Amino acid sequence: MPRYARFSRRLRAMFIDWTLAMALMFGALMAASHVESDVLARVLGAAVVLIVLLYEPALVWRGGGTLGHAWANLRVVANDGGNLSFAMSLGRFVLKSLLGWYSFLSMAATRRNQAVHDLLTRSTVQIRDPAKATASQFITERREFDGAGRPSRLRRAAVTLAHLAV
Repeated sequence: MPRYARFSRRLRAMFIDWTLAMALMFGALMAASHVESDVLARVLGAAVVLIVLLYEPALVWRGGGTLGHAWANLRVVANDGGNLSFAMSLGRFVLKSLLGWYSFLSMAATRRNQAVHDLLTRSTVQIRDPAKATASQFITERREFDGAGRPSRLRRAAVTLAHLAV
């Protein structure tokens, strides 16, 4: 049975990726400030922007996740069980960038702990190696209840949409 990543694991992966991106940008800024050529500094800046923009889509497409995902023991999986296509990976990245933190509000209302960008690209974030994961790092697919102790599916969807609208 698939093990779907909790928000805390996904947050850890994002933090690692952001740290790597900031280190790359800082290093490029330091290098650009020490070169004598403005053209070389601009080329370096353009290369860094391109790397930052294509980092997540390319790695999710080719390897199932970024370095942050790998270090957090996560993998982005398409509904068919494989990696996302490059177009879907790029779309997922764009949606995640545009929606920001609001995208993650839907995780509590979905059966497979999916954020909005996961739902729209038909993907999930799962534990890469279950042997290395503890029970607190994942959930299994939620089942529908008979109504006892949980709001209806319609109410959960309405609350999620209200949060996204705000």
